Parts: sequence; C-alpha cells; structure tokens
Amino acid sequence: MAAEAEASCDAPLDEVGEASLDSSEEAHPDYFAVVDFECTCDRTTMVRKYKHEIIEFPVVFLNSETLEVDLEFHRYVRPTERPQLTDEFCMELTGIQQSWVDDADPLDVVLREFYEFLEEHRLAHKAIDGQKRFTFCTDGPMDLQGFLRPESRRKGLGLRSCWQSFLDVKRLFAGALGQKPCSLQEMLSLQGLSFQGRPHSGLDDSRNLARILAELLRRAERQKAAEVEAGQRGRAWHKLSFGAIGLDL
Repeated sequence: MAAEAEASCDAPLDEVGEASLDSSEEAHPDYFAVVDFECTCDRTTMVRKYKHEIIEFPVVFLNSETLEVDLEFHRYVRPTERPQLTDEFCMELTGIQQSWVDDADPLDVVLREFYEFLEEHRLAHKAIDGQKRFTFCTDGPMDLQGFLRPESRRKGLGLRSCWQSFLDVKRLFAGALGQKPCSLQEMLSLQGLSFQGRPHSGLDDSRNLARILAELLRRAERQKAAEVEAGQRGRAWHKLSFGAIGLDL
C-alpha cells in the first residue's frame, strides 16, 4: 500500500463518532461514502447481546459536486460465528442466500479488499495531495457502532482510522426538516421519492440513502442561493447541522 494510503487509513481506531463539516470550502469531502451493512439476524435480534456478523458490505460513493454516484464497492461476507443463516427470518428479510455467503470471503478479507479499492481509486478520509477525500454516511449509528466495531473487536480485527467518524443521514434529515428521525422509506416519501430496488438489500438501501443525501444537499444549495440573494452570509452545508460528537466505544 502506498505511503499516502497508509497515512490516511492505517492509524488505529480509538473511537467512532459523528463527523462534522465546518463552513470552510476546504473541509467538504469530494465523496460521501454511503454504507448500509446487512447482518446475521433472527427473531431474537433485539436482544442487546445478540452478536451480529456482517453478511453484505456495500459502499456507494456519492460525488459531492455532481450529486451522482461515481463508484460502488460491494461484497457478500461469510459469517464465521453463525455460518448458517436463518431461513425464516434473515434470508427472507435480506434476500441473501446461504450459497452467496458460503462462497464469500470472511470480513477480514473483505476489509482488505475495500482498502485496496480505496488505494486504487486514490480515496482518503483526510486531505492528501492527489487524493479525493471521503466521509462515511450511514442511516443511524448502528452500522458502525453496533455492527462493524463490535464484530471487529470480537474477531481481533484492527479497524483503520477511516472508520473513525461518520455522518448520520437520519439525524441530518430530521434536523433539516425539523422532525423526529424516521425510516429510510419515510425519508424518501417525505421528499417525493419512492424506494428503488429491494428493501433490506444492503446495496439498494445504500443507493437510496445516497438519493436522500443528494436531495438534502440540493435543498441546502437552494437555501444558500436564497441567502446570497438576500445579502446574507453563510454556507448552506453548514446550515445542514452536521453534528459532531465523540463516542469512546
């Protein structure tokens, strides 16, 4: 791996928390990396101590300038703690078949392939000359705080620092529209959009979450234009209230 990639992504992960975007032009990422993992589950999933394993690993890269998806990374993942998916719940919910995960690589290999993908496309989570900067985006905190981080801890996988922060689109949406957090399909509906694809497909969920984020950014640009016309100062991105919190997990 190149030295630049090591500098941007190899530092150990000490915490996972919501990222912030300040009002400076330089702070804005080139890409929003939208993540929606699918995990092992059954009807006892709501039990606090349920040990989820990621079985679908999608990342959709939304260009912050064009608001179009330029890149996608997608892998199925083989669970090693509970290799057998539950027919009546997990497979029905996610649409993921047992043979797909049986033929897939485990999480450590998929993570390595993802880092290689970042290097190939010169993507970094910190500003480095010659590389495009990205920020992870999720539908709530569970994908990183409840799925990736605990599983990686149990399996002794050292997560890299690019996973250290994220933008919570659910919370961002609620703040922008002045309402309580709601589901992905409700967020789409409130923006006059319908779900495209299969609900609970990780890749389709990620693509639809990217559509929601794109609409929020368009809304922010309209707000910015209105403020400029009214002679006010301020960045529309900043007005979206990207929350910054640190959670030592």
